[in-house]
Amino acid sequence: MTDPAALLADSAWHLDALDLQAGRARFVKLARGQLEDTPFLDERLDRTSLESADIALGELASGSIPAPDRAPVFIWHSAFCGSTLLARCLSAEGASVCLREPAALMALASLKRHGHTARFQQLAAPTFRTLGRTAGAGERAVIKPTNIVNNLVGEAAQAFPDAKHLFLTSDIEAFIVSIAKKAEPGRAFARRMFALFARDGLSAGRIPGEQLFGLTDMQVAALVWHMEIEQMRAAQAALGTGRAAWLDGDAFIARPAEALAAADAFFDIGLGEDRIAEVVSGPLMARDAKDPGRAFGAETRRSEGAAVREQLGDDLGRIVEWSFQVLPSTPRSAYLANALI
Repeated sequence: MTDPAALLADSAWHLDALDLQAGRARFVKLARGQLEDTPFLDERLDRTSLESADIALGELASGSIPAPDRAPVFIWHSAFCGSTLLARCLSAEGASVCLREPAALMALASLKRHGHTARFQQLAAPTFRTLGRTAGAGERAVIKPTNIVNNLVGEAAQAFPDAKHLFLTSDIEAFIVSIAKKAEPGRAFARRMFALFARDGLSAGRIPGEQLFGLTDMQVAALVWHMEIEQMRAAQAALGTGRAAWLDGDAFIARPAEALAAADAFFDIGLGEDRIAEVVSGPLMARDAKDPGRAFGAETRRSEGAAVREQLGDDLGRIVEWSFQVLPSTPRSAYLANALI
């Protein structure tokens, strides 16, 4: 039988999932190298050879979870903006360890969206605290949730009042291009995001259903971008400038050394100039962060984006302009505050 206290005290046991139907919290044992190698800690994590254990959700909620030496920091993002690459770049043994898109947060976000208030309030802080205790001695956990759980910024801030939060975005044109580049899976993802974000009380979620059915996939993608920016603006306002900053994804790709130095300073990770220079000149910047076996540098990114922009033609500009007419409260520039670079 699993000892809940021992499980929660051991940072090698990663909180893998909240099984709400079974009422169990599932953990898998991950060595640091496995955390570094796997792009995402969601359904894409290969669990076949991993040791696992589970405890009751009530035991997670009431258990004693050790506080990390240093408060974790968070990278919230709008998708397709370089967040996985940024997270990889900020991970360095002895200074930080990065958790990319932990699946447990998906279940937590779903509880909030579907109004299961009591269970959500019971599990929110313990879930974040359990993820935050993953860092080793003297290290800081860098947690990069999936963009689908951006409705949890407030709960992360409550769990760790000293944590800092970076909001990473692409501009609206780049976001639409990224959706279009992924063809049908991208279009389906955009509609899925809209359906989820519509439960978060955002402005676009109030568009009548009969109007939504008449929209193209790229129009829906544009609305999703506005929804994400609206959510991030509200989160930044609640956090205050001392705890929240913004980084543009294109600026990060174009000026990686400057962006990483700024993020390192903001998060107080302690990478230093030498480590940053090593990262910028190393293989990370020339590989696909989501699929490290694939070469994918800044030039490939630009050329692929240009090809999609050519396919979209004048429709891209028309869709962007239409979206700002529908949702005029979104600023056209400087849409978030406290830019790092």
